[in-house]
Amino acid sequence: MITTTRNRVVPTAPDSARRGVDESSCRTENIAITRLPTIVSKQLNLHQAMDAAIQFQKSGKHQESERIYRQILTAKPDWTPALNNLGNALAATDRTREAVEYYQRALVVQPDFVDAAHNLARVCHQSGQLDAAIDAYVRVLRMRPEMVDAHNNMGIALCTLNRFSEGCAAFQRALKLRPKQPHTYNNLGNGLCAQGLFDEAIGSYHRALALRPNYPAAHLNLGLVLLSKGNFVRGWPEYEWRWRIDDPRSRLNLNTPWWDGNMLAGRTLLLHNEQGFGDTIHFVRYIPEILERGAKIILMCQPALLRLMKQIKGLHRLLPSDQSAPKHDYHCPMLTLPGVMGTTLESIPAPVPYLRAEEIYRNNGKRGYRPMDD
Repeated sequence: MITTTRNRVVPTAPDSARRGVDESSCRTENIAITRLPTIVSKQLNLHQAMDAAIQFQKSGKHQESERIYRQILTAKPDWTPALNNLGNALAATDRTREAVEYYQRALVVQPDFVDAAHNLARVCHQSGQLDAAIDAYVRVLRMRPEMVDAHNNMGIALCTLNRFSEGCAAFQRALKLRPKQPHTYNNLGNGLCAQGLFDEAIGSYHRALALRPNYPAAHLNLGLVLLSKGNFVRGWPEYEWRWRIDDPRSRLNLNTPWWDGNMLAGRTLLLHNEQGFGDTIHFVRYIPEILERGAKIILMCQPALLRLMKQIKGLHRLLPSDQSAPKHDYHCPMLTLPGVMGTTLESIPAPVPYLRAEEIYRNNGKRGYRPMDD
């Protein structure tokens, strides 16, 4: 998983971005502000009005700030700080198309307005307009080549478009500017892994973890690439870090202990699906070995797989995963089983086939695919 640098909205105060603006005219020109809370005077100059709008924006009152910005722009249509900040207010209320329009207007008036270009890149990126986002990041970096976040986020956009080599180059530029960025090393590792450069990816994940030892995404990604290389001893423990990112136990409301491989004689173990159909089908191969340890097994799986799972012998109960979990002593997610069981490449349970399609579906399959009925 690629980690996006958190992009802040950049509200431009008049004192911080007044390039190309006639200050004397800004100070003397007044506009009438209507329909404002009583705490705001009805007669404000442009800068007072801008300050009021920014305060509303910072407090999350985007509609109020939008109203002020629009009245400011009625009085001074080409004032770039107001154009930029109105874009931010629109983006905050998910009006992406309008936000892009105002950032672009600001850049027409002031082509070197970095804040507007960066906000344009951010909004296009977040709305999935990746080519436009990349163009905007390039524009930002022409003006401010030292902006680390722009390099990193452009790398993310490039990798999302499967332009992994270019994405990795962007991450490396970000790291050259700011070497102690664990999320950028994680992103670089993902880009390298996507190109099949597994050893280089492992090195990048290790650098991320040297900087942030408890970084779940880097641990998880390291685990995935180690498993891809067949290093199960190191890979499965790293893969367990996925629970620090998304814990489906909360979905099942499980308060029982995780099974850690201890003796199960006379105890009830709940096995529950975790990800897709293929993973469930793949990892139920461990059930016979667990039964040999004397456990009673309750299997909870996707409802669509119940018919297939009925053929597993020795189950205590078989339930759909959209039901509440019954009483049990321990639980274990399906994809945790290989690590708990100490699986290596040589010890993968392989009594193939351990599941069979029913005869009627095998016959149908010879004539072409038909979906399974419940």
